[in-house]
Amino acid sequence: MKTVPNIILASKSARRKEIFEHLGLRPTVLVSGADENIPETDPRLFVEEAAKRKIDAVKHLCSKSDLIIASDTIVFYNGKILGKPNGKSQAIEMLSLLSGTTHKVISGIAVTYNGKTVTSHETTEVTFRKIDQKEVIAYINTGEPFDKAGGYGIQDIAAIFTEKINGDYLNVVGLPVFRLFSLLKLEFQLDFFDFLPEKNNTIKY
Repeated sequence: MKTVPNIILASKSARRKEIFEHLGLRPTVLVSGADENIPETDPRLFVEEAAKRKIDAVKHLCSKSDLIIASDTIVFYNGKILGKPNGKSQAIEMLSLLSGTTHKVISGIAVTYNGKTVTSHETTEVTFRKIDQKEVIAYINTGEPFDKAGGYGIQDIAAIFTEKINGDYLNVVGLPVFRLFSLLKLEFQLDFFDFLPEKNNTIKY
């Protein structure tokens, strides 16, 4: 029988944990508290480094046989990296900037297992309709923007602003599921279905 590692999610994001749970997985969550003060560079390298730092911050709490996963998400538009707004004025600035645009949501992922660490990233294009100032203020007053890259959550109220997306929807939510499990299979020979609990009536191959 194949040994399946424990999944450690190095993230405080409730959304990432929920994505795993919707897939039928129950990761152990460790909040990394990693230093995210990273010099701005190529946004793809930025998110990969941020994800790797989260793993580095918790791996001393884990065993070598644990599968440690971390992710970091940004919004990128017009040469600017947009993380989480630090207050109402910055949230207004971000949402006003993204109004009526097609922007990129980029998530980096890092995975450590049996002493090996790999990183990757996923990019999704999101198009917002024009958002008037009254809507911007009303949305900010819901409190939703403040723990989300770019100041919005596509899975919540900001869905009403979203005209279309091109790419992985879950990447915009905060975890590029397709990229992650493709990486696990390619780099670590770990198949998604191995993580699911086996049922008595399953077909044997």
